[in-house]
Amino acid sequence: MRLKPHMHITQPIVHAGEHAREIMDWMIENDVRKNAYTKPDNITFITAHNYIDDETGTAESKLHRYNQLYELEDGRKITIFERNLEHLGIGTPVVVSKPVCGNHIVDEKMIEKYGMYSHLMKEEWILDYLKNNKQTELSMWCDAGDVIFQDDPQKIIDIFYGYDCDALFMSTTFCKGNKGGFHGEWGKEALSHMDNQKGLYLNSGVVIGKTEFLIELLEEALKLKYDKQFTQHPPEAPEHMKLADDQEVFRYLHPKYYPKVKIDNEDGRRLAWRY
Repeated sequence: MRLKPHMHITQPIVHAGEHAREIMDWMIENDVRKNAYTKPDNITFITAHNYIDDETGTAESKLHRYNQLYELEDGRKITIFERNLEHLGIGTPVVVSKPVCGNHIVDEKMIEKYGMYSHLMKEEWILDYLKNNKQTELSMWCDAGDVIFQDDPQKIIDIFYGYDCDALFMSTTFCKGNKGGFHGEWGKEALSHMDNQKGLYLNSGVVIGKTEFLIELLEEALKLKYDKQFTQHPPEAPEHMKLADDQEVFRYLHPKYYPKVKIDNEDGRRLAWRY
């Protein structure tokens, strides 16, 4: 058996496209941790995506372009996160998804057919699920295409409780995030707060928390979806690009909700690894 890729990553969660795929492929090829774990009863694992499997081929999704899907023997295509949880024996996560065009799609017919995706759609779908289905004490959502677990999910829960908060976000060394990070006057306050976070910044790709509080937090985030302070993108940008990035919104809310909302910044990051 070849050595595990990226052996320096010791956290139970990996959130990085190529790294996650390489480790997941290694697990599958060598039956590593196959059916090794079970899902704890007090948590629901959720993921969301906008994958379009369209026969025209013009709507090839970001998931497909970046090698973030697994095609199964029965022809089904599932994301890395789904494949990962199935492999580990945790079972299929809750998948909330709709076929919506990503920002890379320029085909006008496809856009007319499916509409355009904005990151806060994910939060809308997750909130709808949490409010309309049987709740567990805890809920956790992870990005579909570049997140895997490589350890017991109970360890993830124990790490969360160790932070003594209501919601724990993973962290990244990237200040700006996906779409510009911190804008306007509020950004100065947020950065001042973040500067005390040991050079690590909130990343919304992995979130675990108490379900009732997560519902409150999601409702607050969605109130900001069309707020002008989140539309400071270049004026020539398409209208859909002027909607807020979910990570940007949660970074805005973090100082307001601290210490109920914390980021993973202890011991060099205990929860999840990312650049």
